[in-house]
Formats: sequence, structure tokens, C-alpha cells
Amino acid sequence: LNPSLLVLFYHLSLAFWISTFMIALQCTSTPAALKKGDNEATGRSRGGLTTKVHVVTDGLGNPLRFLLSSGNQNDICLAREILEPFALTGKLILADKGYDSDKFVRWIKERGGIPVIPSRNSARQPRETDWHTYKERHLIENLFLKLKNHRRFSTRYEKKAVCFHAVVSLACILLGSIPNSV
Repeated sequence: LNPSLLVLFYHLSLAFWISTFMIALQCTSTPAALKKGDNEATGRSRGGLTTKVHVVTDGLGNPLRFLLSSGNQNDICLAREILEPFALTGKLILADKGYDSDKFVRWIKERGGIPVIPSRNSARQPRETDWHTYKERHLIENLFLKLKNHRRFSTRYEKKAVCFHAVVSLACILLGSIPNSV
């Protein structure tokens, strides 16, 4: 075994990735829950009714936790909530520009984490970003590619958020139990 590979593996095992994926709700009419004002994790955007799936993975791309939100909600709104149960001390937190917030980065640092989040293009004081480490974020994008192979996940036929949460849970379980699943 190459010692540099062991260092890379150890380095990746101390990381959390955060990302979101947007899914359109497939129905012919507006769900009754939306008409009543209930939150079924759907929000109106350019593509119609959509849902965002916020996922935290370990350094190898295995899902650890996910939350659902409406498609018209900013990514940063659930950032603290999704990372709250984890001990961040000494962990790399990789996220895309949607999670760029001075308040969130400060919160990660206060909990002992190491943020690897690039600044937005419009940032007045851009942060330094370790682009070599940031490139490893492709693992969470690969997770979403694998999840999209499950038709119920990629199209969201379920009108209730609880039912769609079960579909996402089942898809994550199937990915974890099938070795080298595509």
C-alpha cells in the first residue's frame, strides 16, 4: 500500500460534505396541502413545484443525514440544522457557494471545524479556499447521480413530505447495501 494513499484516505475520513439537489414534483394540479398553506417541502420556482434535498456525507461519499426543504428556500437556511448533531472538531466541512455566509463559517470555526467553502463572486472580502481539497466534493455529486438512478427519487411522485422522506431513506439504504452500486 502506498503511504500517500493512506494519508489521503485518512484525510477524507475526517471530512463532511454538504450539498443540495432540486427535484420537481410530478403532479397535474397543486397539492391540497399547498392550497391550505401546509409545508410539504415544496416551493414554487421556475421549474414549477420543487423540493431540495440537503445531504451531509462522510469523506467517502456515504450519506449520513438529509433534510428536505422547499425549492424556493436558500441553501444556507438549513446549514446549521443539518450539521448540528455532528462533532465538527478537526473535520473539514466542504460545501458549495450556496453555503457561503460569514455567520455560518464563523459557526463552523467555533465548533472546531475547518470550512472549505469558496466565497461568492460578489464577496467584498473573498476567503482563501483550498481548491485541491475542494475538488473532492465530487463525491457528493456522485451520490446524487446514484440517487437519481432511482426513479421515485428523481421525479418525486409523492405529494406528502413524509412519503418522499421515506423514498430518499430507502434510496440511501439501497446505495449502502449494494456494493459498487451505480
